[in-house]
Amino acid sequence: MLPGISENSTGTELDAILRSIASGDDGRALSAADWSGLFRRAADCRALPPMPTLIAVPSATSGPLWHLQCLRDAVERPADTEIDEARRRYHARCAAHLMAPADPRMRPLVTVLIPAFNRVELLAEAVESCLAQTWQPLEIDVVDDGSTEDVAGALRRYGPSVRIHRKENGGVSSARNLGIRLARGDFVHFLDSDDLLLPEAVARKVEAFLRIPDAGLCYSDVDDQLRPWPMSRLAPHDLVHTVTTRHPFLVPTVMMPRWLMLDTRPFEEDLRRAEDSRYWFTLALRGIKAIGLEEVLTIRRKLGPSLNDLRYATEEETFTVQARNLCDILASAKHWRYAARQYVRMVAMAKQYAPYQTVSGNSGRALVRLQAKLAELAADDCPDGFSTLPLFAALRAADNAFRPTMSPGRFGDDLDRLFAAIPAIIERGLRASAPLTPRDIEAWLSHTSSHVPQPVVGVTLDQLRAHRHRSRGDVAAVDWILRRVPLPLRRRHAKRFRRLRRWTGSSRLAARLIWAWPHS
Repeated sequence: MLPGISENSTGTELDAILRSIASGDDGRALSAADWSGLFRRAADCRALPPMPTLIAVPSATSGPLWHLQCLRDAVERPADTEIDEARRRYHARCAAHLMAPADPRMRPLVTVLIPAFNRVELLAEAVESCLAQTWQPLEIDVVDDGSTEDVAGALRRYGPSVRIHRKENGGVSSARNLGIRLARGDFVHFLDSDDLLLPEAVARKVEAFLRIPDAGLCYSDVDDQLRPWPMSRLAPHDLVHTVTTRHPFLVPTVMMPRWLMLDTRPFEEDLRRAEDSRYWFTLALRGIKAIGLEEVLTIRRKLGPSLNDLRYATEEETFTVQARNLCDILASAKHWRYAARQYVRMVAMAKQYAPYQTVSGNSGRALVRLQAKLAELAADDCPDGFSTLPLFAALRAADNAFRPTMSPGRFGDDLDRLFAAIPAIIERGLRASAPLTPRDIEAWLSHTSSHVPQPVVGVTLDQLRAHRHRSRGDVAAVDWILRRVPLPLRRRHAKRFRRLRRWTGSSRLAARLIWAWPHS
């Protein structure tokens, strides 16, 4: 039972409340006066000193107040699932640690999760790097994915500090998914069995989360002994843009709240490679805020075969992931602005790896599903209340840019069928799209940041952004251009459009003249 507090509660009584919540009390016994006292205590907390190496968009609310408000919201709802319980405990411990940092009993617990398959000597070195962490409390969970070597025997000397979970061999995704379910930590830090954490790795990431309380993922720089790994600076600003243009960060550099992992679609176990790309992509579409540390906190070695090596010599997973990503983008109108970029990435990889060998059939099924999704959108003129016109105009511009280099028979049967069907689907979509409205344009612009270029409607949205014209003639001109101009327009065409509109007095006529102008 929680001790009660009042308007005149002392710091000792508040600490008792915090310890009780952080240790597992659900907090339902707190009265309005109790919460008021805790919020006053949170408001009086000193701001943490800045971290010069932290790459992040600042939070609008201080850490103690943010976690305390999230905790109160969680307490007011019944904790019906493991996710609810993990989330409540996460916010309780973070709030308690921020409000009473000197009390070690209020620190969040961190689990380091290591999937393993044989290679016990390297695994022991990875475990020792975890035992050397300066952050406590810490637990180390090793998921033995059906090793033929004696993993338990090799780690027995570390005692109860290392928990070992054995399962049948199923790949790195299934090992990570099991580890996330069995972890007891408030945070989970990933680590591969052949990689090492530097002693400050966990502590520095906990510090980063305390400064940016609404972050859902923290990554760091890495010492990669195979090749230089450029640290992504775009992830904190627009994670979807980052994951559709590059591989944003490596798995053993990442730490996340466990409740968020439980609440996210798990690693896809039918993928033998690129499963992490899909996982980051899923998080990005959820709007997860990522933060980064420009510090080398992980050493990546990759010595010998590992759990995420391909079983077969094929690039099938590459196209499976790209097709699934594009399907996920098409599922929501708020993400359509990324569709052209993702389509370009898929085509570029097709050109790089073609022809690829189909082994499991995953890519073929994913490409069929992608084609069906495009056809579904082409038949629905206004899904979610938005016109599909900007989407299909963007895809047409992207497809036209690559079409001359996409000769039939080059990519393999599955991709050839998809690429052959794309132009007809796009044209059906353009014809069937509902007329463009100011709401469509506003929605497209409102989801655009300076980090997301617009290859879609260059002249139209660019000039509307600059001048905020919302007349019926302007919107009609935008609609006309998107339906009829087959090439992506450039910034210089926006200047011509504005000059011609002033000269002719008509947005539609100016649009027609722009189309007649050479676009080279």
